[in-house]
Amino acid sequence: MGAAASAVENSLAPNTQRRAGVGARKSASAEVKHDETELSKALLKKYDTSKTGKLSRDEVRAIAKDLLTEATVKVGGLEDEDVDTIMRLGGATCAAELTVEELPRALALMTQIRKDNFKVAGLFSRFDTDGSGVLPADQLRELLTVVNHGVAPDDADVAFVLAQAEGEPGSGIALTQLKPALACWYSFAASADAAPPAAEAPVAAPAPEAEAPVAAPAAPGEAEAPAAPSSTEIGS
Repeated sequence: MGAAASAVENSLAPNTQRRAGVGARKSASAEVKHDETELSKALLKKYDTSKTGKLSRDEVRAIAKDLLTEATVKVGGLEDEDVDTIMRLGGATCAAELTVEELPRALALMTQIRKDNFKVAGLFSRFDTDGSGVLPADQLRELLTVVNHGVAPDDADVAFVLAQAEGEPGSGIALTQLKPALACWYSFAASADAAPPAAEAPVAAPAPEAEAPVAAPAAPGEAEAPAAPSSTEIGS
């Protein structure tokens, strides 16, 4: 009986642990959701200056500006594209306002933007090897090679990015210009990948071989010319 009971307990233990784990995860998830709700309510109360119960684009910008901190300032500040990303909430269109229920998703996007800004600042420091505060063409090429998974861009590609993002011709890319430069590069690379391959010249069909002309048949009533006798016939 004891052995049987032990066997039953051993078979049930994994399921019990699994259920306990699921229950713990659900409890933790509920706590996180509760914390997010409370934070969202606090942010709404603080930044909803229009008192509409929702957050306008400018009010969302104010939250992002306060939360994104030093890294965002270094890379040029909060840009309209960053606010667009937040207001889209991962979708295709920008909302005019965000509700308190949508704030957790917006905060997650702000956190991702903050991480991206730190990465941009880190990339700049890594390739500004002479400490000049700008990336000339050779340093920018090395940076783009890294973000392009080891494939070096052509000189024309580097020149295009410089022309689009640097302040003065030949001045190089400053830290505040690196995000626009990278956006330009990704857009340029995507359009190049999407371009259809160049059409190949059609291969000419081989010319037909000329056939030997067929002799015209003899006219009716005309005798055909006798064949020339062979040497054997002449000898006989």
